Amino acid sequence: MNINTVVSTSFPKKRLSQNFLTDKNIVKKIVTSSGIHAGDTVVEIGCGQGALTEMLIEKAGRLYGIEYDAQLIPALNEKFGSRQIFKLIAEDVLEFDWRRVEAKQFKVIGNLPYHITSPIIFRIIDERDRIETLTMMIQKEVAQRIVAAPSSKVYGILSVFCQFHADCKKLFDVPPTAFFPKPKVYSSIVQMTFRPFAVAPSNYEIFRIVVRQSFNQRRKMLRNSLSELIQGKSIPFDFERRPETLSVREFVELSNYIAS
Repeated sequence: MNINTVVSTSFPKKRLSQNFLTDKNIVKKIVTSSGIHAGDTVVEIGCGQGALTEMLIEKAGRLYGIEYDAQLIPALNEKFGSRQIFKLIAEDVLEFDWRRVEAKQFKVIGNLPYHITSPIIFRIIDERDRIETLTMMIQKEVAQRIVAAPSSKVYGILSVFCQFHADCKKLFDVPPTAFFPKPKVYSSIVQMTFRPFAVAPSNYEIFRIVVRQSFNQRRKMLRNSLSELIQGKSIPFDFERRPETLSVREFVELSNYIAS
């Protein structure tokens, strides 16, 4: 069956941010750029109508497909259920128990629902010790935030946490014409390759608090946004700066000072 062929008559649901990928050239480009090879265990988030699934099942050694929409499950089972390497899981990815993936290391790929992109990313970050890469299609605006450099307008919490845990690269953009129905915005393919950060925070929870509290009051200087955390401490750091000017390494160093 051609990749463009619809495997379900289910109409895309707006409440689930469903925009089905229909451009077979984009599908091939995504799978090729993902770095998935024979023998890899792969988890696909949001199988949809099976466009990516159809190509992934020919590349991976083992494929888990997570799909929340119950109306899409019968067609996916009919098309792929006989393949021994494929396991379809009808579940919300935010509720998924990643221990069900029977592999020490695996790769994740998917067209993430735009309304829950950040929660999914943070959920996957929690499983980073087992996940090698996350290759995801997301809204272009969110992609720009993930890969943003310090001192840019879109550099923020998502930038710091993603870049702390992974090497983040925007691979290419995807036009609205690649989907049905056409979204109003461009999408981007981003790949996160998980690895330990060069400088580890002495207290990860303090690091998380410092980053979030700093950007929650983005326009304020650090001496104001972090006043409760630094009160009574003598810390060799320039607190006249604003959070968007700090690199990931500087956030780690600052959190270590506060934690000491």
